[in-house]
Amino acid sequence: MAKRDFAFFHRLRVRWSEVDMQAIVFNGHYLNYFDVAFTEYWRATGLPNVISQAANGMELFARKATLEYMAPARFDDELDIGVRCASMGRSSLQFLLEI
Repeated sequence: MAKRDFAFFHRLRVRWSEVDMQAIVFNGHYLNYFDVAFTEYWRATGLPNVISQAANGMELFARKATLEYMAPARFDDELDIGVRCASMGRSSLQFLLEI
């Protein structure tokens, strides 16, 4: 998607502990990056956080995550992670995140 398709971005810098000896990010870290960006997106919306949701008997959790790698992130890169709600159902939400 184009950058203009996202209204929310969170910036993260790749840390040394997240890369291999070629300074390329280990694949598993991308899910952590997306989790951080999603948390900041949710916070920006002003909707109840996970603690408040749990207190009210609600849960929001990931059921499925699909990753498509286009190019590696490297040590000290600044990543702009776009987050947007792609669809809303009666009991589900689908989000799209891109770096």
